Amino acid sequence: MKKITLLLGLMLSGLTMTAQTKIDFTDINIVNLGDGQRYVKDVKSPNKSLNGKMRIINGVTEQYIDVDLKDGLLNGKWEYYDKNKLKESLNFKNGYMDGKQEAYFVATGKAEYEGNMKMGKKHGEWIYFSSNGNKREMEVYADDSMTKRVTYYTSGQVEQERNFKQGKEDGVSKAFTNEGKMKYERTFVNGKQIGKERSLISSNIGDYFITCNYNDKGNKDGDYTEEWADSKKLKAKGKYLNGQKDGKWTEWTSRGEVKKEETYKNGVRE
Repeated sequence: MKKITLLLGLMLSGLTMTAQTKIDFTDINIVNLGDGQRYVKDVKSPNKSLNGKMRIINGVTEQYIDVDLKDGLLNGKWEYYDKNKLKESLNFKNGYMDGKQEAYFVATGKAEYEGNMKMGKKHGEWIYFSSNGNKREMEVYADDSMTKRVTYYTSGQVEQERNFKQGKEDGVSKAFTNEGKMKYERTFVNGKQIGKERSLISSNIGDYFITCNYNDKGNKDGDYTEEWADSKKLKAKGKYLNGQKDGKWTEWTSRGEVKKEETYKNGVRE
């Protein structure tokens, strides 16, 4: 029984080896046919289309790529090995990257990134990891255009959230401290900061929040306030007119006492 099992194992092993053709990296060209479609061309037989499972080897190094080909087009798995460990696992359909795409840290085997492609274009969530396994960055795509980007501290805590539209920052943008406290919240339209902003400022006399507004030119405009983070008491209050201080401005101490009162016109103190 043991002899039969051993013989069957050897036969299956032989079938696997013969089913996979080995070819040197110098004997092929990976051609971009346009729009990301990949075609593997045999340098020695340019008129011959490559088919089936192949192992692309790189000389005598421990790096190689296992691929599935159909009429020369990448179609199926692309697995890149470094030091005989899986480094990258990609999926192709008719020459286009399509489906789940993954990469790994060779030293640990943990995920380095993972995401999805749809006919050669990024689609949905793409997550990038640190070597310790925590998220480092997350991006969301629609038809290869990034719509959201989130970055993380090494602890895994969210550092910043930003939204995009057609390549420009658009929507609410938020940032946080490593402890999870909000650092700021801003609004962007077509790459320009517009609307309300609330920011946390740290100073040697205490932390305080700034609340202000930006007009469609990207300049501060309207009410401006500063309040102490702990007591919620006002620290400063005034107004901006198209980026310039305007009207009455008042500052208070942390105890709530009036510290200073000034009047401005077009940014000039009267």
